[in-house]
Amino acid sequence: MISASELSNIIQKNSGNLLDIIDIESIRTWCRLRRMLPDVNPAEDADYQEQYRKFFGIGGVGMNKAFVQRYFEILNEVKGEEQLDIRNITLSLMKDQARRKLSLSQFSAVSKMVNLIDPNYPVYDSHVSELYDFDKPTSPKMDNRERLNVYLAQHQQQMDTFKDLLENNMIRDTLVVFKILLKKYHNEEFPTYEVPNIKKIDFLITAISNTNYRLVT
Repeated sequence: MISASELSNIIQKNSGNLLDIIDIESIRTWCRLRRMLPDVNPAEDADYQEQYRKFFGIGGVGMNKAFVQRYFEILNEVKGEEQLDIRNITLSLMKDQARRKLSLSQFSAVSKMVNLIDPNYPVYDSHVSELYDFDKPTSPKMDNRERLNVYLAQHQQQMDTFKDLLENNMIRDTLVVFKILLKKYHNEEFPTYEVPNIKKIDFLITAISNTNYRLVT
């Protein structure tokens, strides 16, 4: 597993390249979806669903029509909660998917849901799994609760790493430049304060994956 210091080293040494890669429009879209969420019912608003699915990549293998519909119903149910329970959200989502084994893409979809509501929960996806060199819980002997326990433990490790980066000011210089970059695009529709530092790390991780890991270490 990658440590906070190792991740900090990668980000700081490659900050210019990473910030150039980040798509400002993707940040705008994340802010827009988050700002709209309190005023829409995602389970009934087709336009919101389309924007959301396109941005977060919700669909494909393991995400049939029933899964997606239940996903947006749960999003509407939990969007106002102060304390999010990823375990319960995932189990509720998989309740009617008894024949399916919980996959990385399905757990990733849950992480994206809670991230939009509360950015303190980072996005967990295949890029994070690869970066951290996590073992995938794919043994056919594992049931969904066992698989979920593995994903939750890995997600917690990810959160702990992000917390270390921020609390110990390990990527302070990069975050300062990131803030300056966002100010260039500031307007009424895109207030830069809507992007907290922990979400900026999410975007930096995505940028790392987009380099195919060809970075200075």
